[in-house]
Amino acid sequence: MHNPGLPSVARGYRGRATLRAARSLCSLVVVVALCLVGCGEPDEAGGPTRSYEAAGPVCEAGPSAPRATVWADFQTLGADPNAIARGDGYLWVVESSDNTVSRFDPATGAFDAFFIDLGVNRNPYDLYVDAPRDLAYIANQGANTLTVASTQTGEVVAEIGAGTEAFDAPQGVTASDDYIYVTNTHLRGRGFDEGSVTVLDRDTREVLGSIPTAKKNPQYIAAIDTPHGPRIAVVSSGAIHYSGTVTSDGALELWTETDDPTAPERQIFALERTDDERMGAPGRPLVTPDATRLYLASATAPVLFVFDLQAMQWLHDTSDPLEVYATDDKSLHNATIDARGVIYLTAFNDDALYLFDTSCDAVLAGPLDLGTTDGYLEGPVDLQVVGDEVYFVMTLSNVMGRVGLGW
Repeated sequence: MHNPGLPSVARGYRGRATLRAARSLCSLVVVVALCLVGCGEPDEAGGPTRSYEAAGPVCEAGPSAPRATVWADFQTLGADPNAIARGDGYLWVVESSDNTVSRFDPATGAFDAFFIDLGVNRNPYDLYVDAPRDLAYIANQGANTLTVASTQTGEVVAEIGAGTEAFDAPQGVTASDDYIYVTNTHLRGRGFDEGSVTVLDRDTREVLGSIPTAKKNPQYIAAIDTPHGPRIAVVSSGAIHYSGTVTSDGALELWTETDDPTAPERQIFALERTDDERMGAPGRPLVTPDATRLYLASATAPVLFVFDLQAMQWLHDTSDPLEVYATDDKSLHNATIDARGVIYLTAFNDDALYLFDTSCDAVLAGPLDLGTTDGYLEGPVDLQVVGDEVYFVMTLSNVMGRVGLGW
């Protein structure tokens, strides 16, 4: 079965040939002052693939660039790993083509392969871990359902929406104190209808209704804290052609819950298209540790958009984004943020990782090569930070890697 495991904005990249231009692992150009000191394949004992020396800070108030050690092929995964999430003390990997979720304990290294079996033709996309209830909510894009599974046993507790219109190509999942939110991308072949968000009661898991989104293709949703109180951040990437061309505006929506869960107070902040056909497609919302700014990596351009959560306005939108690296090519990007305010951004077509310091909006380190070979694209599609380690999943080579950081 064809699996759209990659975010909708990059579906076209999955089907293309994976041979890329050969590159020498020992001649990477490293931004800022991070220097390559080791090169080669993992040793027979499972040693690191390569290492990078530490360097000084790029921001006066920011950290120094850490020493980085890459284990590119750390753990074999199921077919088409699409997302990695943190919760309940574990990392959870969604394996789209196997219709499974595997569980990894970063504290012990224990790996529970195919811990949750969702059944055939589910094509899971993303998940949210409800730690207080020991549950995981998994959006099944192929089946238009939401699976509820135990994080302790892996048992499927319920599958919501089967045979109904409650979900439509669901993708992002989050929860507030009272409600579960699931984004619906309304994917139609290679195009998108108008998007929506389904709302469920967190205690009973009853579907309460659906809320249309301001723009198409709502891929990401998160419950966040802001200077004005808690909000639900909904990110619509907009319609994107399978080639990676942005074809409609995106948007950030900030919702304030009301007594009616299907009628939140909504603030909508559009991200308009530009003459650059790659510009737009905002991704996962990343809130700085002081909760004053929100960063979104573009899925199709090597840039970050920045939103001021105090003033409630864009600081850097599609007209003046922050460039992470320079290229004229299209690529897929994903990102996460740590407690220092450092953003970690993957470049899919380069098998690379960049570190970006939000204290002065500058690249701290990169590119760090995440690949195991110098001839084939492996495709880092998602990542999470746990302490001083970055875990990433390669959707084309079906492995999880990690980067150890010596701060």
